[in-house]
Amino acid sequence: MRMKNNVKGKPAKGIRWCNTCKLMQPDKKTGKNKFIVLTIAMGYHKAKLGFDIKTGDSDFYANSVAIAAAIRLNVSGYYSPMFEDIDLLDEQNEKFGKSIVDVKLGGLGKVGIKNSLKTILKGTLDDALGYINKLSRNNKEHSEAIATGAKFLIHGSRGRFKKYLEAKRGSIYGDVKVTTIAEKIDGKYVRTLYNWQNSIDGGKTWSEPVNSFGAKYTFKNMKDSPTLFRKRSHTSKGGWSAWCPPVGITSK
Repeated sequence: MRMKNNVKGKPAKGIRWCNTCKLMQPDKKTGKNKFIVLTIAMGYHKAKLGFDIKTGDSDFYANSVAIAAAIRLNVSGYYSPMFEDIDLLDEQNEKFGKSIVDVKLGGLGKVGIKNSLKTILKGTLDDALGYINKLSRNNKEHSEAIATGAKFLIHGSRGRFKKYLEAKRGSIYGDVKVTTIAEKIDGKYVRTLYNWQNSIDGGKTWSEPVNSFGAKYTFKNMKDSPTLFRKRSHTSKGGWSAWCPPVGITSK
C-alpha cells in the first residue's frame, strides 16, 4: 500500500494510524523465521468546516443551512444514525436567519442577539463536524464522499469544492442567480429541463416551480432576506430527479 508522507516521514495531515500486518522475516541470530509487525496507515479524509465565526453573516447562514439540509436528506445513506442534534441545528439556523433580518430592520440590541445566536450556531456546527469525522473514521473508504456530501471541506484543500448548486445576488437589486452543474449521461451533456424553487421560511413552504432549459436561472425582485433555493432536473432518459439539498443565498 502506498501512502503520502510529509518530509519527516510522518503521515500527511488527515491520515490516522489504524491497522497492523505481520510479515515473515529470518532472524539474524537464530536463522529461524519470525513475525515482524508493521503498522499500516489507512488514510481517511478528515473534514473541516471551511468557514468560521468571522465569515459574513449571509455566507455563514448559507453554509450552515446547506450542511443541515445535506445531512438530513442523506441521499447516499452515509448519515445513519442521524446527527442527534439535527433538529437543534435546523432551529438555530432559523433563529439566526431571522436575526439577520431583524438587524436590517433596526432596533437596540439586535446586533448583540444576532452575534450571540451565531456563536451558539457555530458550536452546533462544530458538533456536526465531529459527527462527520467519526463516520469517516469508521468508513475510511468513503470518507471523502461522507465529508463533501455533507458540504464540508477536506483538510488540505485550499478552497471550497465546486458546489452542485449555488445562489448569488446579481448586479441588479433583487436579482438572485442560481446555477448548477449541467447534466451528463454517459459522459455527454444532454438536453435537460430544470425546475427551480425558493423558500423564505426555512424550507417549510416552497414557491411554484419555474423552468429553464439551461443550468442557470435568475430570480427577479427577491427580498433582501435569508432565502433558500433548490432544483430538480428532467432528462428523456432519466426522468425527474429528486429535489437537491437546498442552499442559502450568498453575497455577490
